Amino acid sequence: MPGRCRSGLLAALLSLSCVAVLAGCDPEPSEVEVVPAETFTEGVAKDSEAGAFRVVLSAEDGLAVGENTLRLRLGFHDPQDPAAPGRGIPGADVSVYAWMPHGDGAIDGVRGVYVGDGEYELALELPEPGVWQLDFDLAVGDGVDDSVSFAFVIGE
Repeated sequence: MPGRCRSGLLAALLSLSCVAVLAGCDPEPSEVEVVPAETFTEGVAKDSEAGAFRVVLSAEDGLAVGENTLRLRLGFHDPQDPAAPGRGIPGADVSVYAWMPHGDGAIDGVRGVYVGDGEYELALELPEPGVWQLDFDLAVGDGVDDSVSFAFVIGE
């Protein structure tokens, strides 16, 4: 009988140690935020994460698989009129990371070219249909960094 108690105790300790090891293996929570996807509409707008900027997107022919010319208008957020595009900001550093939350597609290194009145043009080639999330990094001067994300359903 004493042998059975020891083997039972040993089995219980072994089980507990396995649980402790497995609990320590849980992956870190993802820092990537997936935003709800919508259909692209001309003039879709959103405030940046920290609320410093108002971002308005436009694309003359919408967004589709293939080459796209996307325009991003960057303006200072107007707290008195949240829907207003704000005063255009020249000389900002605008870049986008485009990726598919439920797929393998990803595009990095696309930078905006300033075209006037706070507008930046980005050449964005989307290789396949599906949901594409566009994560924009926005930097103005020496310390105003912010970001904004949009997600769109891209058809064939």
